[in-house]
Amino acid sequence: MPKKHILFFLIVSIAILLPLLNPGYILSFDMPWGPHLVEVDQTKNTYSLHLVIDAVSYITSGWFVQRVVLLLLLLGSMCGIYKLLKTIQPSINDTIVMFASVLYVFNPFFSTRFVAGQWLVLIGYLLLPWTLRALYIFFKKLSIRTSLPVALYLTLIGLTSIHVIGIVLIAAAALVMHSGAYMWKKKILYITAIVITWCILSISWVGPLIAGDSQVRAEIESFSKTEMEAFATHGTILDSPPISAALLTGFWADDTNRYILPSQLPVWWIGVFIIMTMVITGIVQAIKRRDKLGYTFISLGVISWLLGIGIAWNVSAPLTELLAHIVPYYNGYREPHKWLMLLTLVYVYLAAIGAQWLYTRIARYKSIWLNYGFVTLLFVSPFLFAPTLAWGAAGQLKSVEYPQQWQEAKTYLNTNTDKNTTVLVLPWHMYLPISFVGRVVGNPSGYYFDQKMITGNNFELKGVQDQRQTPLTKYVNSTLSTPSSFPKAGVGENLRKYDVEYVLLLKEADWQNYTWLNSQSKIKPVVSNDKLILYKVER
Repeated sequence: MPKKHILFFLIVSIAILLPLLNPGYILSFDMPWGPHLVEVDQTKNTYSLHLVIDAVSYITSGWFVQRVVLLLLLLGSMCGIYKLLKTIQPSINDTIVMFASVLYVFNPFFSTRFVAGQWLVLIGYLLLPWTLRALYIFFKKLSIRTSLPVALYLTLIGLTSIHVIGIVLIAAAALVMHSGAYMWKKKILYITAIVITWCILSISWVGPLIAGDSQVRAEIESFSKTEMEAFATHGTILDSPPISAALLTGFWADDTNRYILPSQLPVWWIGVFIIMTMVITGIVQAIKRRDKLGYTFISLGVISWLLGIGIAWNVSAPLTELLAHIVPYYNGYREPHKWLMLLTLVYVYLAAIGAQWLYTRIARYKSIWLNYGFVTLLFVSPFLFAPTLAWGAAGQLKSVEYPQQWQEAKTYLNTNTDKNTTVLVLPWHMYLPISFVGRVVGNPSGYYFDQKMITGNNFELKGVQDQRQTPLTKYVNSTLSTPSSFPKAGVGENLRKYDVEYVLLLKEADWQNYTWLNSQSKIKPVVSNDKLILYKVER
C-alpha cells in the first residue's frame, strides 16, 4: 500500500481522535478504561487480549494503550478495505478505493459503536475485510501459504470478537460457491486443515467451550427469548426495523438517549441519498455485467440484512428462530444488529462499483471541474453519512483524569490490603452517570482500583438477566440493589459471609439511597470525601 494512502488514512483518523489525544481516559457506555482492564475468567476468549493490554499498560500507561487501540481500529479498518478492494477489484480507480475505505469508517454502524465504546466489536469489524481478502486469495489458489493467513485471522477474531466468526463463516460459504466446484476434494482438505489449525491456536477457550466449563458457553446458554427481544434491532428510522437495518441503524442502545444519533442531524439524509445512490448504481452494474462476485456480495447483503433485523420483523423472525433452534450457540447473537457489519462491508463494495461507473461516465465529458466536483462529492458524502463521528464523536467523547478523591481511596486500599481483597461497589448499577465524565458510562471502578471490585452486573433492561451471577451478586441483587429491598441491619455480617472486606460508595447517580450504610454496626467509614465513601466491613 502506498505511503501516501496510509498518510491520508492517518489524517482521517486524526480528524476523529485529535480532541482525545491529551493524557487521560476516554470513558464511554461500553468502554470504561483505566490503568488496567477488569480481570476476566481464564476460559473466556478475550483472556489473552486482556493479558497483553495489561502488560503493555504496565510498561507505558493505560490511557496511551487506549489511544493506540482506537487509532488501530480506524487505520486498520480503512487499510483493510483498501487491500480487499485492490485484491478483488484491481481495476477500480485508486480515488474510488480511497473513498470506499473512508466510507467503511464513516457510516452509522461504525459511528454508533465507536461512540458507545464497543471496541471489541470494532476489532472484529477491523478484521473482517482482512479475513475476507485472505479467504478470496485462498480460494483462488489453494496452498499452505494461502491457508495459513485464514487460520491466523480466524484465531485473532476468536480471541477478540467471537461474534464475527459466524459472520465470516457465512461469507466463506458464499465465496466457496463463488469459486465453483473445481478441485472440491482439495478444498475440503485445506479447509479441514484450517479448522484444525484454528482449534489448536484457540484451544485456550475452544477447549473449555466444548467441555462445558466455559464462561462464554454459560453466558450463551443463559440467553433467553426475552433477552433477544430486549436487544432486538430497533426501528430508529420511521419506526421500522427493516428500514433502520437497511440504513445501518437500529442498534438497541440508540433509544437510551446516551449519544447523538447520526440520523438526528438533517445533513445525514443528504449522506444517505448520495451513498445509497452509489450502492444502487453498484447493484445495477453488477446485474447488468452478470458479475458473479457482485452477485455474491449482493446475496451476502440480503442475508446479513435479514439476520440483522432478527426477530424484530415478522419476515425475518422465523429465520432467526430456526437458526437459534438448530445452530449451536446461535443464541449468542442475542443482539442481531452485529450482523450489519457484513452489510456495511457489502455497501462499501457496491458503492465502490457504483462510484467507479459514475466516475467513468463523468470522465467522458472531459471537464476538470465536473471531475473535481464529483470527487469532492464522493469524499464529503461519508462525513455526511456519519456526521457524529469526527472530532471526538462531535464532542461526545472526551479525555478525563480520575479525580484525586478516587486516588485517596486507592492509596488507602493499596496500603492496607492486597489485590485479592474483595470490595463491593455501590450504587449497584452496570451503567451510571459519572460526574467527572459528564455522561452515563460503564462503571469504571474495576478499571481503576487494583482490588477485586464487585460492580453492578445489571443491564437494567426488561427481560435481561444479570451478568456473571455469583452467590454474592445474587445477594446484592435481592437485598441491596433497590430502596425497597434495603435491609435495616445485619449487612456487615452477611457481606463477611461472602468475604467482602470493604464497601465503596461512589457519590454518583442515586447514591443517597445508600446512606443506611452509616447505621450498620459492622460497617465503618475509613475514607470520606466529596466523591466517595470507603467503608470497612469489620469482623
